Amino acid sequence: MRRGKEETGGRLKGQPLESLVEHVYKTWLENDRRGFPYLSKVNKAHVVMLGENAIIHRDVAGKLLETLNEIEKGGLRTLKLDASREGLYYNYEQFIVQKLGAEIGGQIHTGRSRNDIGSTLNRMLLRDVINGLCKSVFSLRTSLLEKAQGNIDTIMPGYTHSQPAQPITFAHYLTAVDGALSRDCERLLSAYGRINKCPMGACALTGTGWGISRERVAELLGFDGVVVNTIDAIASRDHVLETLSVCASIETTLSRLSHDLYTWCTYEFGLIEFPDSLGGSSSIMPQKKNPFVLEVTKTKAAHVYGALVSALASMKSAPFSNVIDVSRESLHYFGDAMRETEASLKLLGDIIREIEIDKEKALQKCRENFSTVTDLADALVEKCGLAFREAHTIVGDVVREAMEKGLTATMITADMVKSAALRAGEKEVRLRDEDVVEALDPRKAVGRRGLTGGPSPEQTRGMVDAGLRDIGQKTHQVEEQERMLDEADEKLREAVNSFI
Repeated sequence: MRRGKEETGGRLKGQPLESLVEHVYKTWLENDRRGFPYLSKVNKAHVVMLGENAIIHRDVAGKLLETLNEIEKGGLRTLKLDASREGLYYNYEQFIVQKLGAEIGGQIHTGRSRNDIGSTLNRMLLRDVINGLCKSVFSLRTSLLEKAQGNIDTIMPGYTHSQPAQPITFAHYLTAVDGALSRDCERLLSAYGRINKCPMGACALTGTGWGISRERVAELLGFDGVVVNTIDAIASRDHVLETLSVCASIETTLSRLSHDLYTWCTYEFGLIEFPDSLGGSSSIMPQKKNPFVLEVTKTKAAHVYGALVSALASMKSAPFSNVIDVSRESLHYFGDAMRETEASLKLLGDIIREIEIDKEKALQKCRENFSTVTDLADALVEKCGLAFREAHTIVGDVVREAMEKGLTATMITADMVKSAALRAGEKEVRLRDEDVVEALDPRKAVGRRGLTGGPSPEQTRGMVDAGLRDIGQKTHQVEEQERMLDEADEKLREAVNSFI
């Protein structure tokens, strides 16, 4: 490192090894670029606080703040970044020292450490990341619910273990995915409250003997308060793990949604028409329209899982203090994970808006694939007084007979049910053909399920409306969070101007 008398290299002298610069410091500096706007705010808030508390002279504070404004206006190119200086902070400080001299420029670091600065920058970044992620989730949820609104009456097979189970509607399926994403939004917003505490003032780990105001810096940076314990403030990155965990949960839901759509748009299922605008062709087979984008969205979860596992492994067995394992290495793939999550959300939003379901084919599958026979068993219970387990056995025998004869569910007759009942040792059941037809009607099967959260049109409309209201409420919460950050920025500008 180029440590001269104007730099604070401490006991270290001379240049760092080339391998250290190439394989460590360059990576740090590249990762630090995203934190530049936040570092400018932290520097300003800290200098304002030092000036207000007469820890540095007001004239010194004014000169420092003028230089900080200059750096902020010019951007990263102003600093002429040098990786040998070990990250963004020393490049930033070195510019100030070179411009104002060590006597004035060197005062900016009074009462703080890179430890509390780094932790604060990370939390400030995560606040914006969470607000951005929430908006992307809201956009996908809106696409899901708008698609659901147009498919309230679209009957399709519901599957368990990838086998036909019972009829649902496409809207019922989409609102189910929306429910999972709603909870992920709640997790993100809950995490925001825990993240929005300021570590500044913790310094290296014990704080400082200077009469600083941690609360004032927190206020100017838009935090709700401070991380109270000074060791906790610099040692903890559990907020990183929490954010990555929520992203992993989001990606799991998106991967499962992608898998279902991927299956349903195959020729064999033929339920979903995949748009040409999102498809891929083959270099040799002219008939192909490959839904490769779903292969992308299915797999992006793996990258987010990798970032989470990497962060966990980096922190495991690390001392509960400031160490590179936690402060830097645990964040190595964090940016990648956020980009992958954003990409998945946006791609699936476009996919949901563009796909169409073949309503007639979906309904016909329900008519033929025996997914309504649970209702036939229920009819035996209701109309013939059988116990459900007895009815279950009889209907299972009917299905077996139909499949052996190559019949579909629409070909089941009352006589087949009566014969199966006799084989099961039951007395003759009084069931009419019209009772069988009504029981096996997919639309009526869906309509009968008007219980809370069921697939009936009334219930599904209610879930769509509730989902849209929930998006509105959560959008307001994010807007309020962003408004408070904007207000803090304005308060910081006014405080800076009072010194200049």
